[in-house]
Amino acid sequence: MDRISLLAKLQGFYWVITGVWPLVHMPSFLMVTGPKTDLWLVVTVSLLLVLIGLVLVVAGFRKHVTSEI
Repeated sequence: MDRISLLAKLQGFYWVITGVWPLVHMPSFLMVTGPKTDLWLVVTVSLLLVLIGLVLVVAGFRKHVTSEI
């Protein structure tokens, strides 16, 4: 297996899990990271992290990890 593809998949899964957590259970996320005043910002960043993670995972599985990725 290509090391770059493996790295992209691992990093992608990490970002997806990190991004999904506040979307699935905001109270536990806030308990660990501390209180936030703008929850809309947490949700926005979470969605961005999920998208970035999915791009990395797809690129890793397709074995087409470019410098832009």
